[in-house]
This record gives sequence, C-alpha cells and structure tokens, in this order.
Amino acid sequence: MKKLTFLAAILAVVLMSGCTSMQVANRFNGLPVSESANMPPKAHVNVTMTGFYLFHFIPIATGSVGSVDKWAIFKDTVSVENAVSVLTREARTQLNCTKVYDLKSSTSSAVMPFLCTFKTVQVSATVDAAK
Repeated sequence: MKKLTFLAAILAVVLMSGCTSMQVANRFNGLPVSESANMPPKAHVNVTMTGFYLFHFIPIATGSVGSVDKWAIFKDTVSVENAVSVLTREARTQLNCTKVYDLKSSTSSAVMPFLCTFKTVQVSATVDAAK
C-alpha cells in the first residue's frame, strides 16, 4: 500500500510539473536597455517551458505551446523553437509589441529517479512597439 501511495504521489508531481510560464517585467527606471534605443522598452519577457521525459526521449508531461500556464501530455514540446514561438506570440497578442531585441535562450536537463529526465528551456527578450 505504501508503494502504491508513493507511486501515485510521484505521478501527481510529474503531471503537475510540466508547464509553460511567462514572466513580464516593465519597470526600467527610465533607462534604455539597448544602445539603439533612446527610450525604455515596453517590457522584458521570460518564457520557461519544462517537462518530464522517460528515458530522456519519451515525453510524459510537458509545457503547452498553445497556452501559457498549461501543460500537454505525451507531446515533445520543450524546445527553443517552441519557447520562441510562445514568447513572440504573447508579446504580439498580450503586450501589443512588434519588435524583439536581445533574444537569448538556455536549455538544461536533470536526471531524476525512475529513469526520468526533467528538461527546461528558457527564452528571454526585450520587446517594444514600433515607433
């Protein structure tokens, strides 16, 4: 019974952990953040996509490409390409921005117990509207 409870808890953590999240910062204290701009940008955006994989290749629960703060089951979505897609779509639709500056990405993975891998992709950029 204890093993079954432990496995159910692990499964719940796995299913709740794969997610896509977005954070927006828009306080720049009046400072420009790039040499080409003389005004502060509209926002700095960071998108994080995470997911659990079995044997490093089989997706179990991953971040959704279609919506922020959602997850997908059995879809391989944790990639730089998908994270950039989420960032640019949300910058255009939610923040009404048309320019992206200083796009940067990072990836990492960690081996977990039970032959699982936890993958993370982060993409950040400064976004602004056309002037």
